[in-house]
Amino acid sequence: MSGVKKKKNIRFESLGKKEHYNTYITGLQYDNTDGTSRKEILSKFHKGDHLSTQIDTNNTYDKSAIKLLSTNGKTVGYVPRFVAVFLKQQLNAGKKAEVAISEEPDLAENHHPDCKISVDIKD
Repeated sequence: MSGVKKKKNIRFESLGKKEHYNTYITGLQYDNTDGTSRKEILSKFHKGDHLSTQIDTNNTYDKSAIKLLSTNGKTVGYVPRFVAVFLKQQLNAGKKAEVAISEEPDLAENHHPDCKISVDIKD
């Protein structure tokens, strides 16, 4: 391992040509503009399931926003801003991001929803 950094519930590892993040999904508490519940969409996912990424060029709040999408293209949430800034650069450079749910989503009603993910960046 050539380097390990920790920041705000994130773990970054640079492993040669592969970079890896352990982080979480943000924005789970909101519904999508079409009225679909992100929590309801995520409730069908389990540890090991994959999500796709899409740079959100229409996001007026965050110019580096990266959506996390289900297999049918519904927004599940976003990559945290402090990860998205770097990840957007990598995606724009032609690299690929593989995103997997790393722990069962915690969607209990009595607290803020939580879902841990792992992000692998590959050439």
